[in-house]
Amino acid sequence: MRGVACAFVIAAALAASPALAAKRVPVTVVAAGGSPIARDVATALEGKGAYVDLATSSAAPASGMPFDQTKACIAEGRSLSFRLEYGAAIAALESCLERVGPGLSRPEGSVALSSLLIELGAAAVNAGERDRARSAFARLARLADPTAPDPSVHAPPVMQAWEDAKRSGEPPRSISVEASPPWTTVFIDGRAVSAGERVPLTQGPHFASADAAGFQPWSGTLLVDADTTRLPVRLVSLEPGARAASVRARAGSIAPNAPGAAEELTAAFGMAVVVVTGGRGTATSAVLLLPADAGKGGGATVGGRWTPAGGENPGDVIATGVSKKLGNRGGGGGRGWRPKRGTLYIAGGVLAGVLAAGAAATLLQPNEPGAGDKEGTVVWEPPPPPLPPHGKPNGL
Repeated sequence: MRGVACAFVIAAALAASPALAAKRVPVTVVAAGGSPIARDVATALEGKGAYVDLATSSAAPASGMPFDQTKACIAEGRSLSFRLEYGAAIAALESCLERVGPGLSRPEGSVALSSLLIELGAAAVNAGERDRARSAFARLARLADPTAPDPSVHAPPVMQAWEDAKRSGEPPRSISVEASPPWTTVFIDGRAVSAGERVPLTQGPHFASADAAGFQPWSGTLLVDADTTRLPVRLVSLEPGARAASVRARAGSIAPNAPGAAEELTAAFGMAVVVVTGGRGTATSAVLLLPADAGKGGGATVGGRWTPAGGENPGDVIATGVSKKLGNRGGGGGRGWRPKRGTLYIAGGVLAGVLAAGAAATLLQPNEPGAGDKEGTVVWEPPPPPLPPHGKPNGL
């Protein structure tokens, strides 16, 4: 039959090459903690033919702490105390402390929170309310890095109340902080606490806030009493679109080994994710997270871990390992990530057919007068990957 040329291409021969297997596979590289090695890994993966998106993520959201409100409260308290209206000053400062205190529970809020507590304690001392003064200074003493009252500003009775509160504090007890999701960071009195961590806490109220990528932040008071052994903190999820956007923006804050992290990160980016930690001259490691295989059951998985030895090029070691894992079906974590279909072309640009993995193809030429048989090499080209939800991969 005129115009027909046949060629048989065995897909298995093409798929056997690791370089082809990993070629054009979409991967997101996350620089955990701003790791500079992540860019080296991304560059090396691109050199191996993968589509790479280097995620620029922050570890925490913008501060958003109520510094302006705190300054206004302190100014109001001082003004009322100056007019000897100590009762009104105490009421205003306690109300303000309830509103803004938990929001200042991060390390960067320690100075502002200390100032607010000192102003409240001083007003209580001047009003003769020793219990209120003791409570205010006891809460000040619980802070991770408290700012002490300035003796050049405050009278000796105020300084004495502060010293008494420091000496009379009860010994702390080990309390388990249970948080959900597992990558939540809880801030208690200026200390950062990870989910599942045990921390020493004294009896009484503690300023606290919590934050996790993909979830609504929380702030409030955690009360430790004589029977407290654990403090549960449960955050509320954002709606699906906002949750995925938050995870993409702050991927570096999610520990890849945390329960559910593989599902969360791969779902947000829509592709395999490599989380890289460490820097040049320091311990470097990486974890590959693979999405769940549709229709095969099971969730996302850890596809591989790498910790390059001294003297090795971390970027090359990690990229080589990731490339091999993505190119293997089964075999220690590979999840069949080579493209399932490819397009066959005949040199000259005439579309010939579609190659299904593991099958052979018959190439048909246009049956047009004068067209003649097309000659040339059959080229197998993987299809482009699906675009991630947040834009095109690098290099497109």
